[in-house]
Amino acid sequence: MDGFEIAALTNEYRSAACTQLAKLYVRDGQYAEGVQYARKSLIGNAYNIEGLKMLYMASDCLSEDAEAVLSAIENCDPLNDFVRFERYWADPDEKNRTAFQSLIRNEMAVQNYLELAIWYYSIGQVGRAEKVLSMSPGDAETAYWRAYLSQDRELLEKADVSDVSFVFPFREESVPVFEWAMKESGNWRSAYLLALVHYSRNNDAEALELLRKQGREPDFAPFYITRASLEPDKTLQEADYRRAVALDGAEWRYAHALTRFYMRHSENRKALSVIEEFSRRKRNHFPTETLLVRALICNEEYGAAERVLAKTRILPFEGAKDGINLQKHIKLMLAVDKMRKKQHKAALDKIEEAKLWPRNLGVGKPYDEVIDTRLEDWLSFVAAERGGLKGQREHFLQRLVGSNVNTPEYLLLQSAAWHIAGDETKARKLADGWFAAQKDETAHRNGKEFLEVVGRGEYASDTALDFYKPLIQTLTAKADNRLF
Repeated sequence: MDGFEIAALTNEYRSAACTQLAKLYVRDGQYAEGVQYARKSLIGNAYNIEGLKMLYMASDCLSEDAEAVLSAIENCDPLNDFVRFERYWADPDEKNRTAFQSLIRNEMAVQNYLELAIWYYSIGQVGRAEKVLSMSPGDAETAYWRAYLSQDRELLEKADVSDVSFVFPFREESVPVFEWAMKESGNWRSAYLLALVHYSRNNDAEALELLRKQGREPDFAPFYITRASLEPDKTLQEADYRRAVALDGAEWRYAHALTRFYMRHSENRKALSVIEEFSRRKRNHFPTETLLVRALICNEEYGAAERVLAKTRILPFEGAKDGINLQKHIKLMLAVDKMRKKQHKAALDKIEEAKLWPRNLGVGKPYDEVIDTRLEDWLSFVAAERGGLKGQREHFLQRLVGSNVNTPEYLLLQSAAWHIAGDETKARKLADGWFAAQKDETAHRNGKEFLEVVGRGEYASDTALDFYKPLIQTLTAKADNRLF
């Protein structure tokens, strides 16, 4: 209390400090002092809702009429749940019950009841807290709170068999509730919910320790997905992803998580096996189809990837780039393969296809002047060079040197074009800009090797084609982040 007493001496903190002191006095049963400090909290801050609530609670506990205080809160905040509940508490008839519950209409109504109940508990009003929770639609967290407040073994047993789907506790006040439940019954649900609280606080080590202790007992797929996301051990992580898929094979997110796990660890055949099998059961689901395309790309099955993507209809969303980037990756890799097979005109056709913006890929075409085609133009230049197509070679060389796009990704290709065109000053300036943007030593080394190949005039050789694949792969290095 001393800290709040000192803070109450200052103008800027007086109202907040007096509000907290009122709470402490009410919690300790010193209601007269609670009234005194609640009134002080309103001096110079008449619309302090929390102070008004404490004034009402302290006055009510002293059996004083405080309806005027409720009305003041209602005037400031007509939708305040506290006001309607207190009227029901004072006169628990059906009319007041309906008035309290009828205005809690949001999609997470459970949180309204839980927040109000925890507030009552924080000031020692356990009876009110229990009553609020008894009226709640309820979920697993609410069930544990009800058991904790009443210390009722039967309610705890009910909580231990409740459904924890879509229950994501985050309040610090729930920690002792779940710890009590773990001590009393040891059910995995309370440990899982406590782990989620720690997870939300970035206490990953504590969350993982709790989840590891539950072993393989839980029959709940999200438990294993959560533990896998925290688990550093690759073998254990894989086992958890596989367990989640086994428990709920119809949920696409779990099959995707296992697929991405294998892709992260370069186990591309396993990744393809998982997502291919799942895609046969989940038809016309574009997140699954795009991940299947990625898995096919990782396995260098570009023809199959091209066929799948052509039939995929991606729902547009803000910032979407996956569809067009996957198409470019596939088409350009196919072009490189055709160059190796001396099919240079076919390679040029594939590169032109890479420049298209099909509507099914969920990405709108920007203005032509802001589209960066330097990678496509360079590969077209190389294909024309290899095929002896002089007119097309010159056309694409001029497109490269004339490009005004100044993003760093393909500056090295543009530098090479200026070198071939005979302007070393511009070539060096662009190369310096590219090297300055690179943070990776491997990129620096590969860039220098590429410029040496260009300097020897071997930029269209089979060896040079190996330099272009990593550039193409950067197109899909990052996937779009979707919330759903």
